[in-house]
Amino acid sequence: MKKITIPAFILILTVSIIITAYAENEDITPGKPYNITNNYAQDSSAGFVVQWHDKTGISKQLLQIVKVNESFDNAKSIAVTGFNFDVTGITECPSYNGNCNNPECSGIGNYEKRNIFRAEVTGLSANTKYKYRVGAPLSWSETYFHLTSSAAAADFSFTVVTDTQDSVFSAMRRTLNSANAYDSDNRFFIHAGDVVDYIGLRETEIENYTKAAAGFNRTRPVAATQGNHDTYHNKTGDQYVFGEASVFNAYTVFPNNGFVRTESNYDKNRSDSYYFYYNRVLIVMLNTFATSNETGTREPDHYDQEQWFRNILQKDKNENLSDFRIVVSHIPPFAGRGSSNNNEPWLMEPVRRIFAPICTEFKVDIFFAGHDHVYGRSNPIIIKEDKTSLAEIEKNNPGKGVFGPTEGGTIYTIAASTGPKTYVFRNPSGTTNQFIPKYFPVRFDEDDFRPGLFINVKVSSGKMIVTAMIAEDDLTSTVLDTYEVIKK
Repeated sequence: MKKITIPAFILILTVSIIITAYAENEDITPGKPYNITNNYAQDSSAGFVVQWHDKTGISKQLLQIVKVNESFDNAKSIAVTGFNFDVTGITECPSYNGNCNNPECSGIGNYEKRNIFRAEVTGLSANTKYKYRVGAPLSWSETYFHLTSSAAAADFSFTVVTDTQDSVFSAMRRTLNSANAYDSDNRFFIHAGDVVDYIGLRETEIENYTKAAAGFNRTRPVAATQGNHDTYHNKTGDQYVFGEASVFNAYTVFPNNGFVRTESNYDKNRSDSYYFYYNRVLIVMLNTFATSNETGTREPDHYDQEQWFRNILQKDKNENLSDFRIVVSHIPPFAGRGSSNNNEPWLMEPVRRIFAPICTEFKVDIFFAGHDHVYGRSNPIIIKEDKTSLAEIEKNNPGKGVFGPTEGGTIYTIAASTGPKTYVFRNPSGTTNQFIPKYFPVRFDEDDFRPGLFINVKVSSGKMIVTAMIAEDDLTSTVLDTYEVIKK
């Protein structure tokens, strides 16, 4: 894979987080770091990003990194300046009954003030294991470990999960443990969104999710995208505040290469997307709650993100950077349980209409999504520009009762649930969802699996083997579905 340039520093509007070599006279404040999260840089063979929290009085801390077999006495130290996280909103919901229809139960939440530290580590050696810690002398975090990718085609595997939505995240812990037991070479987790149930109502949920994830990202990243339950509601009714991600961004981290997060245009509170390369696999994390217009309750329009998405795939094609292309979003292009209704027009249709033709044009291999809490996958199908009706899709993907399979097509997969909620494949009462019976030749619902499904993806030089597994406990799992994707 060609070398991808990673910026040596990140400039964030009015808040600068400048990564430099540590000087002995710098005012590094001791404190006990918490909520440590990590992810890959755009080029996973050369870098990664780390984020952590500390008290408001802590203004500057360190990240120390060294190769895994060396001592921290020889580590490189990176000084990081924190920025203030101060979110206020409702403190309780007196009549919360499992939904957000009561205006009293809406809002961004009320989170304890703290400083957030974000470091992007660059210049690492490919295919090398490192260890690192954050904080300050006498108050270091636990030791974390990071393995860089190979910067070339090489065998590896990763795991896709989604919709962990819980208060204690026991199902998530069991499922991720089971995924690691199933595949000891599992390099990272992809989370397709809805990490929590209601981010603005139960402040402890995102804290508990981060604590649960930390047990895994000590050795491997958990790369997440934002879901609707990770998006807060306005205070005048049950409407998502699209484009707003101040809490979600405070508890997750990703490289600054989305259509909002760039060196010259950065807003730490806005929803965004990102991408990274791993061993000649391009993984694009779309944010289906991002918006090109001002933050608010209007539907996300996706148009700026559409051009960003196209530009990434065009550059990837022109420079021959990948062998496989994978796209992840929370909202799927097709419904599995009838979510595509008049009350949520921002759901499947615009995602299908805007992003699916680009996937066809650039021969994306797999599109993973969450949201519907069922497992389903299509044949490889093509969706031509602005042709999203059933008749047009079937015309381009002829089949008896199902679409395709069609050469060069994309496989669309709903990745079920890694939390306590599971639903049923169905047409919703009083609505018409013509895609469900024809779109998924392979589908399973709550009668077929229990909470705790993960999808293992094994990548080799000529193909990917994709296996959907049901986690029975922390060590065992059973096969639900498996298929191969041959290199195009």
